[in-house]
Amino acid sequence: MKRLFALLSLVPVAGMASVADFDPFAPPEPPKMVRVQVEFVEVAHADYTEWMMGNRSASDATALRMKLAGLVEQNQAKVVETMMVVVQSGKKASSGSNCEFIWPLVYEPPRLPTPGHFPLPPDDIRRIRLGIPLTPTAFETRNLGSNLEIVPTVAKDGRTISLELAPELGFLAGHVAYRDFITPDQHRFQQRHPIFITQRVNVELTCRSGSYALVTVLTPSDEDGQLDPSRKTMVFVRCDVVEVKEVSP
Repeated sequence: MKRLFALLSLVPVAGMASVADFDPFAPPEPPKMVRVQVEFVEVAHADYTEWMMGNRSASDATALRMKLAGLVEQNQAKVVETMMVVVQSGKKASSGSNCEFIWPLVYEPPRLPTPGHFPLPPDDIRRIRLGIPLTPTAFETRNLGSNLEIVPTVAKDGRTISLELAPELGFLAGHVAYRDFITPDQHRFQQRHPIFITQRVNVELTCRSGSYALVTVLTPSDEDGQLDPSRKTMVFVRCDVVEVKEVSP
């Protein structure tokens, strides 16, 4: 009974202490902001394999990113793209730098011309020789460039961040000709369709504020639009918890 009385006597004391620490007139704590930066760095495949032969059990890739910075200065590595966005903890944010690319998708079959197509006399023999090749009637569009979507959530310790990450790069690699012929009056006609190269990541991970993390490794394309296995694109992410505070004048 004495032990039970002692435990019960502590309950109001602890409750009174918590109420005393609470200030109802104190300003609310500002929401935490997170700055997320994603970097695509291109290196030789052999160099990447050599670096990954060591112990890579730790998630902190800051030392590796600093090493790549020196190689970039020596033109032995290349920073392909850098994307950054700042958002409140627990909120979704997106950013992008795009160029709209349009190309014909549906064609009208070739046909002989009618008198209204060319400003030539009806008896001009060239109108019969020319004809009208495939005419595009419907088009397709695609955004080329970079896109980034994130959802960072800061843990109670203020340093650990759970991150939903989805960066994407899109390039025009070239064209392929499905039809290629020469008209009777020596005009060349090609029915071409574009070839796109896309590099994307969709992942959920945990990182520490102020540290780099190696998210994934992708295979880039060469000048002809084909995948180039001799090189690798290393994707890094860095999260920083940004304090929101007043600045004295």
